[in-house]
Amino acid sequence: MRRVNVLPRQWASAVKRKNVRMMAFKKPFFRQAIVLVGAGLLGLCPSIVLAKGDGASTIYVEDGDAALLYEGQLPPGSESVVNPFERDLAAAHARYVVEWSDLPRVKVPSGSDLSLGSSGARVALLRQRLGLPEGRSFDAEMEARVRLFRGMHGLSVSGLIDRAMIAALNLGAGHYQRIIQRNLDYASQLPSYLGYRYAHVDITNQRLQLIEDGRVIDEMAVVAGKPATPTPVMAGLVRHAVLSPYWNVPTDLLRKTYAQRIINGGSAYLRRTGFEALSDWSDEARVLPASSVDWRAVERGESDVRLRQKPGPGNGMGKVKFMFPNALGIYLHDTASKQLFSKSERLFSAGCVRVERPEDFGAWLFNGQMPQPSGAPEEQVSLPYPVPIYITYFTAKPIANGDEFQIIYRDDFYDLDRPKAPQLGG
Repeated sequence: MRRVNVLPRQWASAVKRKNVRMMAFKKPFFRQAIVLVGAGLLGLCPSIVLAKGDGASTIYVEDGDAALLYEGQLPPGSESVVNPFERDLAAAHARYVVEWSDLPRVKVPSGSDLSLGSSGARVALLRQRLGLPEGRSFDAEMEARVRLFRGMHGLSVSGLIDRAMIAALNLGAGHYQRIIQRNLDYASQLPSYLGYRYAHVDITNQRLQLIEDGRVIDEMAVVAGKPATPTPVMAGLVRHAVLSPYWNVPTDLLRKTYAQRIINGGSAYLRRTGFEALSDWSDEARVLPASSVDWRAVERGESDVRLRQKPGPGNGMGKVKFMFPNALGIYLHDTASKQLFSKSERLFSAGCVRVERPEDFGAWLFNGQMPQPSGAPEEQVSLPYPVPIYITYFTAKPIANGDEFQIIYRDDFYDLDRPKAPQLGG
């Protein structure tokens, strides 16, 4: 059996909206349930993950996608395969345990930087902390050990002991093992076989990888969710593209930002920017005259109205959306804000993922030819075959180092590695 999560009742109305944003992160974690389904009850096949995770501590998977992702892709003889994220991280973890978990827990005081040729009492403490023979000299053996530690703890590669390395040493091996274990827990929730052809969104690196037969054939930058509106960890199936999409403005963004802009600019602002007010979120919604809406009441949260932006050069969705339908309202899309892709850290969205080269991504999804728009808004085009997509948040990542794997630590933008209060108390 696998522990899974069930959506709470308050999601029912929100699911009807196409632009649902990150409600899972603002609600309490979903109540737990144990689910056994189909042939799994009889032991005829592996259990299928059916329920939706919360996207933070567990991977979110839609009911309709679970069977295909977790069983439907398995080629003959691959039932015992372990996905590469879990396999490689487990190998790196094993090496980490051997190298660093059983060293003396000596607290090293801060001070000036140390390097090859340094000597003194702090060097003696550092040698002990690093598991080296006693001594007071920073020799070649110590420099090699320092380089190894830095390489395996996400620090810049050098033989220097600086403040960053002292801080990393003083955190202790238990700190890093907790991080590795959380990442292993994530990895174990992914399908054992990810598919011959799939897309991978790496949130911590803000990159999109296109993978075929285990090889990255192309990758590009993406913009992911801000820490306040994080992109959830998910698995799904890209099923269609939407050409010339509308942008439905999230209700909180309408209240915080756009209502005031409309108050200041009036109908002229709406005409200039291509926005229009609608009566509701249904497909039969009516376009409302801007003058008929009490925008100050909207700003205060006392009145609801739907605001959308028509397709065009300045549209927030750009020219295309790539949809893997889910109740969280998360998808990949083009953007008019191309300048964001040149930044080293790209966490600016409200949860969805903006793609640097949507035409190339679309051509890959459609097996070589990106569909051309007809001119109609919200034109839906189905993919020839659904393509698996995995959105991950790995803060401990394995990298190959010869025949072995070592771990690179990444910034925990969403603060998921921090131990919870009961753990700290324990």
